[in-house]
Amino acid sequence: VDPRLGQPAESAATSALPSSTPLGAPSVAAVPGGPGPAAPPEPAGESTEPSATTSALSVVEGASGPCGPGEQGPRPAGARRHIFLDMGANWANTLRLWRDVVKDRRDQPWEVYAFEASPLIQPYVDQFVAWLNGVGSRPPLVVPPSGSSGHLQKYASKYGCVGALFRECMWKTFGKPLATLKPDPALNNTALVRSRLAEAGRPPLQMHRYTSVPAAVAATDGMLSLGLVEPSQMIRGGAESHGSSGGVRMSVPMVDVVTWMIQNFREEDFVFLKLDVEGAEFEILQGLITRGKFNLIDILLLECHNNAGSCPSLMQSLRAEAAKTGAQLLSESDQYPGYDSCSSPDRLFPVDPRLGQR
Repeated sequence: VDPRLGQPAESAATSALPSSTPLGAPSVAAVPGGPGPAAPPEPAGESTEPSATTSALSVVEGASGPCGPGEQGPRPAGARRHIFLDMGANWANTLRLWRDVVKDRRDQPWEVYAFEASPLIQPYVDQFVAWLNGVGSRPPLVVPPSGSSGHLQKYASKYGCVGALFRECMWKTFGKPLATLKPDPALNNTALVRSRLAEAGRPPLQMHRYTSVPAAVAATDGMLSLGLVEPSQMIRGGAESHGSSGGVRMSVPMVDVVTWMIQNFREEDFVFLKLDVEGAEFEILQGLITRGKFNLIDILLLECHNNAGSCPSLMQSLRAEAAKTGAQLLSESDQYPGYDSCSSPDRLFPVDPRLGQR
């Protein structure tokens, strides 16, 4: 809908709403817890005038169906567990990746666990997950949901940001919406994180269940200190923990997902693990290998970060393990674009903030 013509009001945001508590389970709320045409060439970093074709929050999919909260019939009796572990959920734009990667298992019941460490992104993910579970409204998207500079560039031309300085242009264009991003103190809570993790011990009764886990992932429990917890950083991938000493810092719960996986999943389950966790992949994957539990994984989709270790060495180890277990190894760079088909830049993008400045 073109916001200049009038836009339906959204229901109030409920960031403290429990995003994935099954019906009948105790509530954890009380625990503090069609794109437009390409822009014509402009000077580098400068923006062109917005057009009506770039004005809408593009949600091509409807309120139900493969991209929405539909498909929630009862879980078939005796169904094999299918688990998608989205470690590095970013702006919830990979939560339905299981539908794209494992197309022959779309009709199976799936449990999706969305881990996100960035305090400024967690409230959006939490409410998005609640919406996928049929609770509340879809949260408004106010900034491009990008996970990298390359991903951000796919949005930039919609807002007239072209040339070498497109990032600076996008920061300027989305300055006011970025400033509205705030942490939700209710989500930065170890008890809440534990309650969400415990859902893995209770296979869902419904067809699909999504669970938001507002925490960092690792091979040990604890707290992780994040740097660059600043709105401008959220437009291109979130906060950083490796090699960052500047900017706003915050500590968030850190989860030993190696032990959690071993305790809650079995080899006969179908487990699809996506890891885009800024270097924590080394300790997580090595932990699974060392403990003889790499066989839990059926599909591994990995973005490896050389700043935290040797990616060639890690990949050599993973290929050796996969040869023994039959796991399928995929990489973000050449086998999927960094978002699911429901969240591609031509389907999902925020209202052009310049339209409100006229």
